[in-house]
Amino acid sequence: MDSYSRTGRHARQAQRPAPALVRAAGRALRAATVAGAVFVLGGAIAAAANAPIAAANAPASASARGAAARRELAAQVLERLRTRMPLGVRIDAVNLGCEPPPNARLKSVAPGVSVLSSRGFVVELGENGRTFVCSAWVDAKRPVLAASRDIAPNQSLSQADFTTTWVDAFSGAPGAFASFPDQGPYVAATDIRAGQPLYPSELARPLAVHPGDMVTVLVRNGPVLVRTRLEARQAASIGQTATMVNPSSGAVVSATVTGVRAAEMVLQ
Repeated sequence: MDSYSRTGRHARQAQRPAPALVRAAGRALRAATVAGAVFVLGGAIAAAANAPIAAANAPASASARGAAARRELAAQVLERLRTRMPLGVRIDAVNLGCEPPPNARLKSVAPGVSVLSSRGFVVELGENGRTFVCSAWVDAKRPVLAASRDIAPNQSLSQADFTTTWVDAFSGAPGAFASFPDQGPYVAATDIRAGQPLYPSELARPLAVHPGDMVTVLVRNGPVLVRTRLEARQAASIGQTATMVNPSSGAVVSATVTGVRAAEMVLQ
């Protein structure tokens, strides 16, 4: 082989990249390709993940606005309802039983009702010239007297024996006293347990007259007043009528007890 051929072969071999360089370049290309794919895939995943979040924010925002409008309407209802509640009742919350239309305004509360007698009522809402009726209910409390200790029958009673507690305004302890009654004195007619509301049936007047007592009776006959002494035949409290007998004549009469061993009788 001539020198020219050997020179050409050596030049071509010098132009060819070394096998090690080729393999290194291949590995670098594959790594770059994988990294690019991962980058593109990661961007797609992030975009896909952000899409439902953005979509969810819209109804969440609308829901928040609806809840705020609902609270505002409930506050307006509460203010108007104060004048419709029984005396002494405390309003804790007002609840609407409907989803108010957007931009609804309050027109009336419990129409036709002067004093609320139950938890439920209706409100009228207006929007764009239309009227909507919405159900509602109120959480309210009223004060009642409850015994602060166990009380036995015939024990004397006063305001100091009771404390104020709050019960449901429409169904809690119906008929219980909100304050201690005047025109005492009073005694317990039955056992009253601590924490138990006080009812009229649990109060009694202390006995002012007992069987066999000699009672001073004021007899009224027009402008004439006469005092006499009569013997009680039965027990009675102040304000009650008791049967009495005249020890001298044996005549039986009825007189109204006015105090301890004191009574009054009016002749017509």
